[in-house]
Amino acid sequence: MHKIKKKLALTLLFSVASMPFLLRSQSILYVDTALATFAPKVVFGEIDLVECSDTVTGEHGGYFHAFDMAVRPDSSNFLYATSNFFNNANYLTELHTLSVGGGVIYPNLPVKDSLIQGLTCDENGYVYTAGMGIIKFELDYPGYFEYYLGDLPPSMKCQGDITYRNGKFYLVAVGNKLVEVDIKQPMDSKIVMDFPPGTLPIHGLTTVQLGCDSVATYAVGRATDHSEIYEVDFDNWTISLVCDMPELAITGAGSYTECALPPCDIFVDMDHDNSSFGFWGNYCADTFCL
Repeated sequence: MHKIKKKLALTLLFSVASMPFLLRSQSILYVDTALATFAPKVVFGEIDLVECSDTVTGEHGGYFHAFDMAVRPDSSNFLYATSNFFNNANYLTELHTLSVGGGVIYPNLPVKDSLIQGLTCDENGYVYTAGMGIIKFELDYPGYFEYYLGDLPPSMKCQGDITYRNGKFYLVAVGNKLVEVDIKQPMDSKIVMDFPPGTLPIHGLTTVQLGCDSVATYAVGRATDHSEIYEVDFDNWTISLVCDMPELAITGAGSYTECALPPCDIFVDMDHDNSSFGFWGNYCADTFCL
């Protein structure tokens, strides 16, 4: 029997308990591999989008190229993905976590896509990678389940990152194009925007929840000596410069809230395994915040 995802939403009053969440809406996380070419180090940090300042939060030793990162919904697993400089011929990809001392807990993933560039997750804790196609992971340490959802059109393979926004997935494709991903049939994905001429090559894409009914998505353009952070307007498909970060060559971006449920809604999930490919954003109800 076909399962239909139904989710009910109840709006709650803003409370002091939501303050840490809202403060986190003013920042994004990043991974910087500028030093990894010459030194055995990958740097992680957090960028204050108000002050346009960054703070280094962690480092990882070893000759790895870290291309993206994500934070699972409960913030307990800070994931990042790397390929080994000495094994590029095999494109071995590994998922790491900083919550257990930076050790590898999900090694050698995935095996079905040799061009992985993007990493994100959803509110159910599933992890998704984007490259030539889309792969979904159900991580159940120490094991995992891997589902190849399908190839992307050749002109839409992932260039830099994938993000989860309002129940939909978006990625930056080759040629600096923004693509709305059809997660059930990736080959039916569509280009929704071309980044304007002069935009740096986009290697980071992440979404931040600003409140119970609003989100912001940031694209990070990368040069060898600096990175530019743009906010993407999904109403008129334009971008605006937010920060120019000197000495950062950002290869991936994430946020604490990208994969989390909105802070002032309660959901009843009748399809927890996501077999219907429905998401929290597709329920037929109007909500509002007080």
